[in-house]
Amino acid sequence: MRFKYILGHSSQLKKLVVMTANQMIPQAMLFYGVEGIGKRSIAIQFIQNLFCKIKPSPCLECENCKEITMNTHRDFIHLQPNDKGIIPLGDQKKKEEGSIRWLIDKMSKTSYSGSYAVLLEGVEKLSIEAQNALLKTIEEPQTGAHIILLSSNKAQILPTILSRCTEIQFYPLSTSEMKQIALEKD
Repeated sequence: MRFKYILGHSSQLKKLVVMTANQMIPQAMLFYGVEGIGKRSIAIQFIQNLFCKIKPSPCLECENCKEITMNTHRDFIHLQPNDKGIIPLGDQKKKEEGSIRWLIDKMSKTSYSGSYAVLLEGVEKLSIEAQNALLKTIEEPQTGAHIILLSSNKAQILPTILSRCTEIQFYPLSTSEMKQIALEKD
């Protein structure tokens, strides 16, 4: 596994590479740290690696990689806060798209490829009721499913969810890493 276009976070990337190489990818992971430091980009490339058939992966060029980038892959579920800044629990019967109940319902069905990958941003913005509803899916996900939770405030996540996730903390980039990014953008 390799990460393209990612600067910094070398120890975190190394953990993910080792997990992949040893085929010991946890079913639930929490990436946490301040907003805007690259957690989402790393999570998306990690998920692309799970579906990419070209080695070294992710290639970022194949159909699976592109569909994940565009959020159109059938077995990639990306939930993020809505216009109000929350991820709703959702109605028990309607299960509207983008809600936790919709996610749980979708993951209860057979995937097309044999596995699901979920990226849930802003997990700390879930209500206690929504976190509790998500807990069973985290405890007993479908075989081959991988759930990555992103958070900028770990303290607002239920301890029961934290206890079932492999945690990877992300730190702000160093000044030299930020300068390198600025130079590459010019």
